[in-house]
Amino acid sequence: MYILLALGSLISFSSFNILIRKIAKDEDNPETLGMLFTTIAGILSLPLLLLDDEIKIEKSYNSLWIIGSLIGWTIISLGLGITYKHIKASTNTILGQTTSIFSLLIGVFIFSSEPSLISLFGISLIIFGNIYVFFKEADLPNRKAFILRILLSLVFAITYAFDSKASQYYPQGLFIFIAYVIPGILLYFLVPKITIGSIKQMLIKYNLKLLLLGLFSLIGYLLLIKSYSTDGELYIIIPIVNSQSLLTVILSNIFLKEDSNILKVILGGIAASLGVILLAI
Repeated sequence: MYILLALGSLISFSSFNILIRKIAKDEDNPETLGMLFTTIAGILSLPLLLLDDEIKIEKSYNSLWIIGSLIGWTIISLGLGITYKHIKASTNTILGQTTSIFSLLIGVFIFSSEPSLISLFGISLIIFGNIYVFFKEADLPNRKAFILRILLSLVFAITYAFDSKASQYYPQGLFIFIAYVIPGILLYFLVPKITIGSIKQMLIKYNLKLLLLGLFSLIGYLLLIKSYSTDGELYIIIPIVNSQSLLTVILSNIFLKEDSNILKVILGGIAASLGVILLAI
């Protein structure tokens, strides 16, 4: 069951990847975009609170898990807005496969998992796919954005680990709501470029697209959290969810028409996707 939930999450996040790139590539204020999509997703998640039997946190000392998760999603929301402005959707998701490598390393060093030879081979394929795309796709002005995307993958892996623990102790609706709304609030107060004026301007310009962006993000995240709660293994779920490369490459070529050399990007995507599949074996 948790594999189907993870696949649903994959499809939702792939749709999110295409739409956020479509908006961000022409925007001068991607920081506001990052703040808005997470806040809108949080508002859309309000009905989920009604599904919780009671608003009760089981163990107060596990508050560190939720704090780590909220810090992680705040960084991720900001980072996604910035990286999708400078990097194609297909390339962005290929670079994002490094999340699986970081998740495996966290599993080994934190949760005492034991990687197999197949897992190590999968890591090699992911690294190859990313190196290939990096040197084929990244021009010099954008290489800082590429490096930022790799670092963002590390934050994703750490945040997923926090989520997998925090979701066990907090009501699911409440957990999802605060995981979206609080990062949006933090970004508003911490990032100077995010102002009332920039928020109003973007809402007027992209109202329906922002609504869909928040919805795709919410559905993807909801299915991800549910896959955790059905006893899914973190080292299997994360590779599935992050094997978005090929689907995003196909969708970006259809809707964004960004890839002048589609075969080159597909090669990197195939290598990275095979790598995450091997990590799940």
